[in-house]
Amino acid sequence: MKSLRKTIAISLLLHAAVIFIALRCHMSKDPTPKKEKQQSEVELAPELPKNHKIIPITTIPILAPTKPLEKKGYYGVGIYVDPYHTIIICEGKQYVGLLINSSVAGYPANDLGITRGDVIIEIEGMPLIGGDDMIGPGPTTINFTICRDHKKLFFTTTRAFIYND
Repeated sequence: MKSLRKTIAISLLLHAAVIFIALRCHMSKDPTPKKEKQQSEVELAPELPKNHKIIPITTIPILAPTKPLEKKGYYGVGIYVDPYHTIIICEGKQYVGLLINSSVAGYPANDLGITRGDVIIEIEGMPLIGGDDMIGPGPTTINFTICRDHKKLFFTTTRAFIYND
């Protein structure tokens, strides 16, 4: 983030310096007679030689991307979970899991029928560590276990690309 701010600051300073130098060079020359301004004309800057042009700062790109912008997002299953771990008894054994608040329509979790109140207790056969465990390289297959009504349910799905807004 610091390097982005530094790049923006340097870019703005360079643009300001170019405009300042162009205006200073122009001001040092003999002024040419100016035509009468019409009432609708507004003078933004003194006239420059024919080979110079004033470009409003708002049209100067500060950072020109060198490649097309990439879509921002990640690969996951499309669920919202409670930020805190939940302790649940499932088939007589105690688990630490994440309570699902909702699944997003059109994404794998919703297609599998995962709903609010389900608790994720295992991913790839291992105890759950955090909600980010469902995120991974994609599109890859993920195996996970949820607890619903104190019974284990096993699911396998492929992670889908989820766009960040």
